[in-house]
Amino acid sequence: QSHATAAKAAIDSLTKTLGVEWAADHQVRVTGIAPGPIAGTEGGPTGRVFGAAIAGQDVADIVPLARWGETHDIGLTALYLSSTAGSYVSSETLAVDGGNWHDAARQFRAGRDLVRGISASRKTPSSKL
Repeated sequence: QSHATAAKAAIDSLTKTLGVEWAADHQVRVTGIAPGPIAGTEGGPTGRVFGAAIAGQDVADIVPLARWGETHDIGLTALYLSSTAGSYVSSETLAVDGGNWHDAARQFRAGRDLVRGISASRKTPSSKL
């Protein structure tokens, strides 16, 4: 997955850099859209990205807004960015993911708490972990 992560980071960085350069030189805004799990796509509940891993899980366990995104959610974001309503947005990538990105720490915390629980149950009175 490191190659995909590096590519995504490069796109985000390029969006920011071009947004600054092209705004000053050409009055062009550069923005990106980072979709989360979208129903009916490769990243949705039946797609190859999440499909097997999330089979049988409730969407509320995966997405804080407790629903899969729809393709029109992405389209409406693009419409906003290209309209006068989004005319002051530049050099930015908008996450359209129902809060999924910001809730990623929940999985980390769950794992951390599990490890802490196991460690606590194995401590001896003289241990200083």
